[in-house]
Amino acid sequence: MRPLACITWIAACGSPQTPPGADRRAYVAAIEQDAGACASIRDPALNGECMAFAAADRAEADWEGAQADCAAIGHSLWADECGFMVCDRAAVTVVEARSCCASAGRYSERCIGHAVSRAAYAVLETIPLGAEQRAWEATRDVCVDALGEGGADRAADLYVKWLLDRVEGATLRLDDCGTAPTHLCADVYAELVARRARAAGTEPAAFARRACARVVTRQRAEGLGLPGWEAPVDEAVQQAFKRMCRR
Repeated sequence: MRPLACITWIAACGSPQTPPGADRRAYVAAIEQDAGACASIRDPALNGECMAFAAADRAEADWEGAQADCAAIGHSLWADECGFMVCDRAAVTVVEARSCCASAGRYSERCIGHAVSRAAYAVLETIPLGAEQRAWEATRDVCVDALGEGGADRAADLYVKWLLDRVEGATLRLDDCGTAPTHLCADVYAELVARRARAAGTEPAAFARRACARVVTRQRAEGLGLPGWEAPVDEAVQQAFKRMCRR
């Protein structure tokens, strides 16, 4: 198994705490590729953690077998975490997630959400520059098909993140939004403002409101430290300010 970034015996991912000798030796042995050593760990949480990561390592080759390993975990939180990690590591499809994610217990909705996100991004990767409207429609179709009408909100979140990945520099450009719906381009600008605010250690709503006016000019916004924008996306930016300036 691969080494763990933060195990049960590291308090809040801080200073390492030494587990009891036998459990510690078994855990180290499991990390060093002998996953069967998990069975000799007596502490329930550490045993569950060890088995969960062993199952996750098996998932890409045999996710159904890995699920059986998760079912053998007696610690409920780690059993659920195991189910989630197995489905995620196996990168199950949306259809497969309907059965796989049932084993993730308290994390089942997040597990299905990850599968939907993978499906949406797989579609977005095929969309060329200039076809942003088509990209939005395809993303919405994937998410609504998987999650029902509530999937439209998830589609919007994923789509806006996809557009944000294209933004370079301190100015929102026409090419960043392309033919995207205006309200979603507005969401892109609002997130750029929020990121700038967090970087400055300021609460995003208060940061944006400093620029509030009936019409916010680019010069005013940039003078107050907010992101700038090109003229063709002004309608989207003004829509973003109308939302950000509501009290």
